[in-house]
Amino acid sequence: MEGLNLTKIKKIMTRQEHLKKIIKVPTYIKEVVSFILNSMLFFILLNIYFLPIIFFHILHFFHINFSFVNKLEKRVDIIAHSIVNKYSTPGAISRWQLIKLASRSMSTRKNRTFITVFGVAIGIGAVVFLLSIGYGAETLVKNRVATLDQVKQTNIYTNDQTKLPINDKLLTGFKSLEGVEDVQPIASIVGKVEYNNSNVDVVVLATSNGYLENSDIKLKSGTFFTSEQDWSKEYDNADIASYLNDQKVNAPIVSSTTDSVNVSDQKVLGISDSTTAKSDSTTTETSPIPEEVKNLSSQLGLESAEVYQLLPELSNTVTKDVVINFLSAETLNEAVVSEGFLTATGMDKISSDPVGKEFNVQFTLIGGLIPQLGTQKVLSSQSSYKIIGIIPGSNPLLYIPLQDLKTLGIKNYSEARIIANKDNDIPSIRKAIEGRGYLTQSVQDTLDRIQTLFSGVRVSLLLLGILALSVASLGMFNTLTVSLLERTHEVGLLKAMGMKSTEVKKVFLSESLILGFFGGVVGLILGYLLGYILNMILSFFL
Repeated sequence: MEGLNLTKIKKIMTRQEHLKKIIKVPTYIKEVVSFILNSMLFFILLNIYFLPIIFFHILHFFHINFSFVNKLEKRVDIIAHSIVNKYSTPGAISRWQLIKLASRSMSTRKNRTFITVFGVAIGIGAVVFLLSIGYGAETLVKNRVATLDQVKQTNIYTNDQTKLPINDKLLTGFKSLEGVEDVQPIASIVGKVEYNNSNVDVVVLATSNGYLENSDIKLKSGTFFTSEQDWSKEYDNADIASYLNDQKVNAPIVSSTTDSVNVSDQKVLGISDSTTAKSDSTTTETSPIPEEVKNLSSQLGLESAEVYQLLPELSNTVTKDVVINFLSAETLNEAVVSEGFLTATGMDKISSDPVGKEFNVQFTLIGGLIPQLGTQKVLSSQSSYKIIGIIPGSNPLLYIPLQDLKTLGIKNYSEARIIANKDNDIPSIRKAIEGRGYLTQSVQDTLDRIQTLFSGVRVSLLLLGILALSVASLGMFNTLTVSLLERTHEVGLLKAMGMKSTEVKKVFLSESLILGFFGGVVGLILGYLLGYILNMILSFFL
């Protein structure tokens, strides 16, 4: 029994020892936190002590010794003295005396103090300088990639797999989304420009004035469109209705008694110069129904005539381009062209100021911009446009008012741009749009990749700066160690006078904080000056 009791007692004592060790951990943490807070407080007090001294030393250096300056110096000294002593520990040496004692000791070894402060300044200056390079380069690249307005924008595209159209109804719904400020559609087409007996194919972008003003497009001369258009306004072009009626009347007729089809040439309103038709006359012929048409008829459950209507390429019909006229009363006939457009057409050689010049252009609409005509190739009638603005760029392109194309009867768009109220609204807006089956693209994607790249660059530069700061810290540690070894007699005298060991430690800690304080101030100034000089050099050469 006694053996069992002794075993239990030993276990209890062992547990108590473990508990004591566990309890000591928070004590160490408390001491570390207390040391950090006291150091921060002491650093603030150093500012209160040294900044007035430095200020008045500068005044004395420039021989500003007026009576009110001397009175102000004494008054500030009294206030600083009272503030510093207010946060001193009762019954111990005051912080004011600690600072003065440490400062006097350092002033007796000026060369060593100067070298140590300069070493710390180099380390801190390296950290500031290298980090400023990282952040400066990132800001420069971001500003090159996008402006503040572009960060609030996202483009919408049709998914090639779903083939969902971008039309007025869809964009009206997107405009009602939370955080959306405006929606601007774009229609991309091809144009054949005729100027001074030359023909040039160019890219044509039909959009509104708001799109141009909210983009990064900068005018070299002239203006954007003179009036803002309502993109949601629809126009019914009579030429489209006429063409569809002719198609319905002249649809292939299939005999119910014979295995043949009566195929007639499609009637169109106009024929372009590029048509591949062999004859403009309407022909009628009877030919057997091909096997592929029969198979499609049985699979789809449709008559042969209906198959020909869905797939006219299966018939012997000669398909010609549909030419549609503008609703001239509704068109603006204004164009903003690129420098590449002027070069391609030769306008830059003919006129020094092309603004106000006119040219003829015919547009080609493909890709289902007019849903009633499907994939049918559509040409506009040739129209005259006046140049009202010139933009930079080597590609031959021109911008025209979306309203002009709307008069041709287009209902769908190639893409659209969403403008948000704030850049923070873009992620939720994109999520809602992509949930409808559309693709989105924003400059924020590029900015995120840039930020990820420069995060690694900044970490690398920071490590280099920390390495330089570590070397400087070791130099300061070496200086304080040598100072302690040289002042053993002084330390003994201080302790003989009644100073405690903790107070002696505070004296040397005060010296280290003062060295770090001046090293930090000089380092910040040095890092700023180096960054400013580098900025001036780059600005000069670039």
